[in-house]
Amino acid sequence: MMKALKCKDIEGLNPRCPFEWRGDSEDEIVFKAAEHIILWHRPRNVPEVLWAARNAVRAEETALARAAGMD
Repeated sequence: MMKALKCKDIEGLNPRCPFEWRGDSEDEIVFKAAEHIILWHRPRNVPEVLWAARNAVRAEETALARAAGMD
């Protein structure tokens, strides 16, 4: 099952950021998101924010339900 990550769901980052990533695993998605997070959001504690990103990854079905306001 595909997984998804929305930047606005990552604790400590801008809740209005529109970036999203999809992939087959948490590792793949966090790897894809890391460059954006570091270059655009410039967090003080990169490992902590990447851990928050990993925790924000959801199954595609959950991500779609959340977007529709059905979670």
